Amino acid sequence: MEGKVKLPLLKKPPPLLNELLDSLGGQRSKTFRTQIRSYNAMFAMTSMGGKVDNRVNDGRGPYIFRLNGQTHHRIGTLLPNNGEDPQFA
Repeated sequence: MEGKVKLPLLKKPPPLLNELLDSLGGQRSKTFRTQIRSYNAMFAMTSMGGKVDNRVNDGRGPYIFRLNGQTHHRIGTLLPNNGEDPQFA
């Protein structure tokens, strides 16, 4: 293949996301696409979780932030259960 890269085909998005991204999806879709930068910024500013490895910071060099295992966001669900308040905002 000499320098050529073959990427797998993209998987179909979940039905709800597909509906929200559809340009013919109606008012709900239009609102989502108009506000998508706000949603992205909201997720970018959420608290990140994971197993932090502090052993690398012994005071002899610049601070290093190292995570082991899976990285995740500590954020509530976008669609809370009935009777629960949203926790993401």
